[in-house]
Amino acid sequence: MFILLAAGILLTACSRSPQNLSGDAKLQQRIVGTWHSNGDFNGVLVYDADGHFSSHFTNGIEKWAYQATWSVQDSNIVSTVTQVSFENTTNHDTLGHTTRYRVVYLDDHNLLYAFNVEGTWITNWVSR
Repeated sequence: MFILLAAGILLTACSRSPQNLSGDAKLQQRIVGTWHSNGDFNGVLVYDADGHFSSHFTNGIEKWAYQATWSVQDSNIVSTVTQVSFENTTNHDTLGHTTRYRVVYLDDHNLLYAFNVEGTWITNWVSR
């Protein structure tokens, strides 16, 4: 009787285990959160679990702020701009612009991503 009861409990527990997520879904879960830039530009990136993204950056003179949608596809962060504001610069992404960010490195505290601008790869470190 005890063996049947134990087997029943084990089968119930196994049937409720979480689904095995794809590599992209796991990567997307790990990226969700707030990240701070570590370069020449002070900034914050916020990746929400619902697919919304916001960011703001400044180098002390120029300022940028973006709202976008985002997802992970083929181990890349794909972001499409839905709102943009900027000051003291004409260098910015336009509404509807989509960028693919290659995830180069990711751990619990650091994210290194790269993106291509006119044939040149640019990298950026951000941290939690």
